[in-house]
Amino acid sequence: MTDSIHKFEYYTKQIISMIYRLFIVTIGISILILEKNYFDWYIYSIGISLYLLMYYKILNNQKAINRLIIDYIFIVFILYDKNLFSLLQITLFLLPFINSPNHTSKNKKTSQLFFISLISFSFLYFSKNDFTTLKLLEIIGSLVIITLIISLEYIKSLLIKNILDGYQKIDDIDFEKSRSSNIPGIYNKVIDILNDILFNNFYIKSKIQYITCFIISNNNISIKNSSNFFQQLSISQNDIQKISKLRKDSHSIFNINFTINNDISNNKNIIVYINYKSTIYYFILFFDDSFDKPNFLMKILIHHYLMPIFKKVLQTISFEEHIKDTQLKNKKKILNEMKYVATTNKSLHTLNNQFTPIKTYFKMLDDYNSFDDSKKENLNIMIKKMEKDAKKSFERILNLSEYLLDKNQNPFSIKELRDYKIKVLYMKIKQIWTEKFSEESIIFKFEDNFLNRKITSDMYLLEILFIDILENMSKYTSGNEHILFDYKDNNIIIILSNLVKLSPKDKKKLVTNIQLFNNDDRTQLLLKKGHGFANIKEIVTNLNIVCNISYVDSLFKMKVAINLKE
Repeated sequence: MTDSIHKFEYYTKQIISMIYRLFIVTIGISILILEKNYFDWYIYSIGISLYLLMYYKILNNQKAINRLIIDYIFIVFILYDKNLFSLLQITLFLLPFINSPNHTSKNKKTSQLFFISLISFSFLYFSKNDFTTLKLLEIIGSLVIITLIISLEYIKSLLIKNILDGYQKIDDIDFEKSRSSNIPGIYNKVIDILNDILFNNFYIKSKIQYITCFIISNNNISIKNSSNFFQQLSISQNDIQKISKLRKDSHSIFNINFTINNDISNNKNIIVYINYKSTIYYFILFFDDSFDKPNFLMKILIHHYLMPIFKKVLQTISFEEHIKDTQLKNKKKILNEMKYVATTNKSLHTLNNQFTPIKTYFKMLDDYNSFDDSKKENLNIMIKKMEKDAKKSFERILNLSEYLLDKNQNPFSIKELRDYKIKVLYMKIKQIWTEKFSEESIIFKFEDNFLNRKITSDMYLLEILFIDILENMSKYTSGNEHILFDYKDNNIIIILSNLVKLSPKDKKKLVTNIQLFNNDDRTQLLLKKGHGFANIKEIVTNLNIVCNISYVDSLFKMKVAINLKE
């Protein structure tokens, strides 16, 4: 985003630059009309033409000094032998100062503006007046004040530009592709920004070596992250108290004695604090040995530059940690669902085994009367033992059944019923649909005010339902995909359709599965290996959604009706 801002700024400045030159020419011509002139008209005409031609030639020249020199040559040419202190003349002379913040050069220096303007004004003034040291000092003093004001504006714009550049460099770090944390990469980028962009521009010799972020908890330092791996960071209790008072006394403190990994001692540092989301974070900037203490300029930079950059760092780190937390939660959720599926699969085998003692027991009872009385006594002992085994098996079957029927364990059971506006449901389904098919194939028959009507459902399960439906559609489609959103009898109606061209054998199988689906026969669906339909049927049943399927003339159509809240 900051690249676009820089481009917009650059082209805006170029347009302003052209308007500025036309303004110089306009004021110059006005002066020539109103004042007595030293040269003939044709010489001024040639001079104006040459000025415009030279500006056009160096329009894309990145050296601001070239444009500045040409501007002042033209201004001196117009103002030569004229009164410098009338309104138009002084306005023309000061125009380069006014335009200075608009320079498109990356290496603009206000010192160049000062010296070129000083030489130009001195030449114009002393070519018509006697030279005196006092008058020269007056000229120098006036131009110094004006240049100082321009310099402050330049420093402000440079700080803003560097902050934007810093944001861009942090944003450019692609931590999504990395499986490991890229927080050290963010810090190293910040170190490069501060050393190469910021400190070099303001002639600060000391260089940052590494950055560490920590919090203070129970009078102890807890490292949150760092540009370098620190196993331990030690500090005296007295210094911890000093750091804790930072937010009361000042924004920064410097040269606190740290011991790193019980080995390296460092007291060349600056510590700043930032209050982010109700937590106080401290950043240590460890410097090289040339660092003594921050001067006035560095303190200004710490407050106006480091604070915004570190807030951006915290936002980026917070976002990365949020992604990781979300990924971890999703992994745990998937793991629990995998456990449920694995346990279910294992339970089915166990159930089959547990039925064996029960079947044996009942078979023995059936055969009991066919034995002689002499054998029945021994059989009674066996039957009692079989009865105990059958009861144990029956208890195990009950326990397994309770687990399988436990809605908290089942990933396809309702977890949370909430009210959702139709517009939320529509946008969710639209997002899933457009990942597979074109947006033009969505047919929408609602009126706008209908979108604020509500349904009561579990949005997580609804998303799983439509993901499952559309995955199967995209797998078997032969074209002509459409999704229709309609309203009828206090229900939102969603009809999904597409062509499915099948062989006679596969067509027969599909028609059979559709009949089983419409007849609510999930057991037979599973036996016929209609697992996709069985999953859909499981979800719509849990959500109390009416769902019917048809297949006529190769057109597959699924109608989903969700009850609206009154």
